[in-house]
Amino acid sequence: MENITEGIMVFKSLERIIFDGMCKVACQIIAEYLHTWDQIIMSRRDTAEYRCIDARPTSIKTLMGEVRYKRYYYKKRSGGYVFLLDEAMEIAGGHGLVSENLAEQILLESSDKSYRKAADSISSLTGQGISRMGIWNVLQSYGERVKKQEERLYELDGEGVTGQLGNVACPALFAEGDDVWLNMQSVSVK
Repeated sequence: MENITEGIMVFKSLERIIFDGMCKVACQIIAEYLHTWDQIIMSRRDTAEYRCIDARPTSIKTLMGEVRYKRYYYKKRSGGYVFLLDEAMEIAGGHGLVSENLAEQILLESSDKSYRKAADSISSLTGQGISRMGIWNVLQSYGERVKKQEERLYELDGEGVTGQLGNVACPALFAEGDDVWLNMQSVSVK
């Protein structure tokens, strides 16, 4: 008599195969979307200001995997070079070519784990390799960005533009040295 479950795939394997396949499809969709918008930007650009040099290959790490695509590189008449697609879509927002969503996930994973465990977790989740040093680099970049945002808020607050800054929230605390003091509701906690 034949076993009715013979040859059936266990659900865990099925889930992983479908997840990996859908992530690849999602990366292809993102690459096509970026290509389409890069073409549109190229056709709408100010040709007197931006001269197209060439299309350069790049990739961006995302939650779904690595997205490979080409983007147009422009020379500005006023000086310098630029990728208009990056500016329009806010790609490479201070974390290198790591998507904002992946950078946030890295921040969350590394807030209560070692860099090694966070790297293993992110690599397992996204199917792409990220090292402990990669985790550290993203965190440093994120910290610099938070620092610049805070400096800008304080600058604006000094001009009376922002009002009160008491409700600024950050998912992680960046500190240097041995002592960290928090002032919560008029109580200082070490």
